Amino acid sequence: LTAIVSVIYCVSLLSFTQKWIGGIHMKPILNIENLTNVLDKFQSKMSGGQRQHVAAARTLILHTKCWLIHLQQVEKKSYSSIHSIRGVLRPAFQLAVDDDLIRKNPFQFQLMEVVVNDSVTREAISRAQECKFLRFVKEDPHFCRYYEGIYILFKTGLRISEFCGLTISDIDFKEHTINIDHQLQKKSKIGYYIQETKTTSGTRKIPMTADVEECFRKIIEKRNPPKAEPMVDGKSGFLYFDKNESICYSLHW
Repeated sequence: LTAIVSVIYCVSLLSFTQKWIGGIHMKPILNIENLTNVLDKFQSKMSGGQRQHVAAARTLILHTKCWLIHLQQVEKKSYSSIHSIRGVLRPAFQLAVDDDLIRKNPFQFQLMEVVVNDSVTREAISRAQECKFLRFVKEDPHFCRYYEGIYILFKTGLRISEFCGLTISDIDFKEHTINIDHQLQKKSKIGYYIQETKTTSGTRKIPMTADVEECFRKIIEKRNPPKAEPMVDGKSGFLYFDKNESICYSLHW
């Protein structure tokens, strides 16, 4: 794998991937960072550990297949991780195909023909385990403050970032529904920001059962916001705040 890529064109894979990332501005910020990290690892491996640009030309299907096999057999990457990695690099190479710089996309093949699908079905928590855990949270002097939130997460299947992004206006007690069309994120260099749901099907309205509705009523009743309600990308009225009067996000949970 040390001399796989011959520099025929001056156009690097990096430039194609940057072009592709630039064209998918609707993707979440976190995902774009992941794409960049994957590309960096690919370039390092394909150039023999050297942090140099890899040319898109002369990268053969054989090379990419060998690399993916290496990821699974040597680096012990899971099938799902390899699937995600190929999902980054295949469209990047496709740009080179579309621009007539290479004839074929070296990642255009069925992944299951190359690596073993070792994915396993996760065993969901049992009803007894759920009840035991919720009882512990409810009775614990420290964690009891999170009981209603954890109960809602169990009963609705919300992602934690979706739950943290909920505002009072997203809870419709009249129609007994929860509006999910965004999630709350926070990054050190950016601060809080609102992000679209993970997928288009993630935008939805979830019906509230009576017990979930009661939990939301208790959360809103105990809600203790700062004097000046914080606003994030036009949204305010968040449900949870920490001791420093900052909005609670996923890492608080």
